[in-house]
Amino acid sequence: MSAELSITLSGSMSGAKRGQRATLRSLGLRRRHQTVTQPDRDEIRGMIAKVAHLVEVRYAGEDEAVEIEPGQEPKGAGNPAAGGSVADEAAADLREAEEEALRAAEDEALSVAPDAEDTDAPETDEDAR
Repeated sequence: MSAELSITLSGSMSGAKRGQRATLRSLGLRRRHQTVTQPDRDEIRGMIAKVAHLVEVRYAGEDEAVEIEPGQEPKGAGNPAAGGSVADEAAADLREAEEEALRAAEDEALSVAPDAEDTDAPETDEDAR
């Protein structure tokens, strides 16, 4: 059985845009403080992200609310909520690792490249004779 989300309408629909009101009705919310239970699916997560400022989301059976920013989707147990900070930190770590690898490759290339004056090998055929 998949996880269930408990969604409570905490804000008023009267000041919401038409699309947001339609999304709330699609979730099954009709009035303030009403709570509905929906399956934890991508479609539901997307709908919640559209009206995150008007709803309170909990995993069914848990007391603690899931913190959701507008445009953010709740994740399942064991997964952090995806937000800008999580993605930004991962991207920064990746960039830092790439830069470090490039610096290491440049240092290695500089230390391995032989200088022309230091070699004992002849430069032309005449020098070899």
